[in-house]
Amino acid sequence: MALDLLSYDAFKKALASMGIEEGDVDRLARESGRSPTILRRHLSQNAAIRTPVWAGDDATAKALVPMALIGAWHAETEADREIVSFVADRKYEAIEEDVARLLRFDDSPVWSAGPYRGVASKIDSLFAIARMFTPADLDQFFVAAEYVLSESDPALELPEKDRWAAALYDKTRDHSGALREGICETLVILSVHGNNLFQSRLGIDVGGRVAVLIRKLLTPLTLEKLLSHERDLPRYAEAAPDEFLKIIEEDLRREDPVVFGLLKPVDSGSFFVSPSRTGLLWALECLAWKPQNLPRVSAILARLFRKKIDDNWANKPDVSLQAIFRSWMPQKAASVEQRVKALEMLTRRFPDVVWEIYIEQIKPGSQIGHYSYRPRWRSDASGAGQVVTYKEMYDFNRKALDFLIAWPSHDEKTLGDLVESLQGMPEEDQSKVWDLIDEWSREAGEAAKAALREHIRRFAFIRRGRRRNLGEAMRDRAREAYDSLRPDDPVIRHGWLFVDEWVQESADEIQEEDFDYQKRDERIDRLRREAMNEICTERGFEGVEELLAGSGAAGSVGRYVASCVTGITPQVDFIRRCLSLEGDLRSKAEWCLRGFLWAIGDDSRAGVLQATAEELPAEERKRLFVCAPFQGSTWRLLNGYGEDFRAGYWKDVLPS
Repeated sequence: MALDLLSYDAFKKALASMGIEEGDVDRLARESGRSPTILRRHLSQNAAIRTPVWAGDDATAKALVPMALIGAWHAETEADREIVSFVADRKYEAIEEDVARLLRFDDSPVWSAGPYRGVASKIDSLFAIARMFTPADLDQFFVAAEYVLSESDPALELPEKDRWAAALYDKTRDHSGALREGICETLVILSVHGNNLFQSRLGIDVGGRVAVLIRKLLTPLTLEKLLSHERDLPRYAEAAPDEFLKIIEEDLRREDPVVFGLLKPVDSGSFFVSPSRTGLLWALECLAWKPQNLPRVSAILARLFRKKIDDNWANKPDVSLQAIFRSWMPQKAASVEQRVKALEMLTRRFPDVVWEIYIEQIKPGSQIGHYSYRPRWRSDASGAGQVVTYKEMYDFNRKALDFLIAWPSHDEKTLGDLVESLQGMPEEDQSKVWDLIDEWSREAGEAAKAALREHIRRFAFIRRGRRRNLGEAMRDRAREAYDSLRPDDPVIRHGWLFVDEWVQESADEIQEEDFDYQKRDERIDRLRREAMNEICTERGFEGVEELLAGSGAAGSVGRYVASCVTGITPQVDFIRRCLSLEGDLRSKAEWCLRGFLWAIGDDSRAGVLQATAEELPAEERKRLFVCAPFQGSTWRLLNGYGEDFRAGYWKDVLPS
């Protein structure tokens, strides 16, 4: 159980209210670890409060030393008892006697709950009995810490889907989780307060020893080590921030970084499997709170950001990085100027990542923020991480917008992002965006123009656009830009109608206030028919093939082609050309055929199928019938073929 620690500002304010001079604040902060309990002991004139009974007696205080270092353990685990005995340099039975004796004090520094033992407040005990520590005590602890924390996790021997049940397979560590966590926490406390407590008296650089131990535990870095230490990584980072960052930075400079092994997606079918990247991300989030660490942590997360992770878990590098720089609730203590400076540094190495961070600040609509992992013993996050003032948020967002508009190399994606974010911009900045589009369009290719044109159609014209912060002049600019970006190629020009089954219409196609879905369907049907007629007339089958390549609605493509391709001979030719498509287009071509054959009238479909099947090889003929409507008229045609053919059909067909 840890004591509550005050932030430096709260600590300073508390001392000021007590009449303590400002010059003594730093000294008292070091001597008390900013703990109200320890400060009360330090300032009290009452001897019983200033020095508790258990700390005043040297023999009792000495007995508490190993317990304060270890923190907690499982008394029925042999491996735990051996470690406690080793650190205390006494038989374990004597330790149990010491616990029983200490429990009799009114203000007992220890606790006992079932098989578990531990100290009530590690930092209180360490400060109260610091005078009793010897170099040998610290040496014994560091040896034990290395031994315990070096133990690999036997659960890694199991398949990932079974690791959650490691105990059932008897694949657990020899030492308890309580002992391991207690030792990790001690390393953090020694790193923060150890030199203040021991360096002048014992001449030991405790913080340096902690850093050396963390490097020993993690290097040479391997994926097995990272997985084995995954839950401890946040405490390792807090214990030795500079060393931890060096280790990760060294790994990322390798051709094939080990940490990338933690970024694999979690199998969505494994309910009890959690991401192996969580510990690393929490460690980096912990270190990002300190302004001096922000550039280094941001660079690491930016490198990890580029490693896309396709699963449903929220804790990903991009989420951690976005949280750090979120304008209205930044998860770090850095000022606006420090944040901007860090992002300027990142721009040179990770421009795509910085763009995503900045554009997120100005996108319209509601936003959700989450709290990042905070350091437990360091004061880096004191007073930070909550919703900020409007001025601070505005200042950062203003710098973000200036940065985005002044982006040195705009393309259809960056300009599309700006169009999508027009609602959150002042009119003057909206005008700058349209100027950028006009300039860019003079040199852009047709496909790029079409992509940006679709952004304009969706985010400046759609029905929701009426409620957007777009004045009449800006809507005129949007229309002008939309018209100027019109591609000559009908496939590119009309591709937006066949990207998906559902099409978002533009505002100039909707005039009525009450949205009529039936009229909407009629309007989209008309637009698709007109578009397909243009494509088939100007580009023929090659145009349909090109349209299919970028379509997620291949069945709709086939249905509308049927309205343009009439007569048995052209229809047979179209079907055979679809069957000839291979590679990435094979599956889309089959769905296109399904839509095409459904759209042909029942009276003529049988004749088209028979005419097409006549000269086809058996395998292609089977594909044809599998794509045909799943109904009696198709099955009757199958009777004209052998039993083996019919069996192959029924094996492959999907009832629908």
